[in-house]
Amino acid sequence: MFSFKEILKELPLPPEVKKSIIALEIAQKNWEKVISLEFSKKTKPLSFNSGTLIVEVPNHYYLQIL
Repeated sequence: MFSFKEILKELPLPPEVKKSIIALEIAQKNWEKVISLEFSKKTKPLSFNSGTLIVEVPNHYYLQIL
């Protein structure tokens, strides 16, 4: 059985895409450490593209705080 990282290395993806996938994985793992626990339960990182982390928020209030 292959791990996700092993499969990612073997896929013929551009390096930028691979970096974005790895960055998103790191952001998701450490999300509670980056922002407060209250906000980490209501928000989540969705994607990472060209150095920008896209975060899902439930409403405009949380968007303004972030």
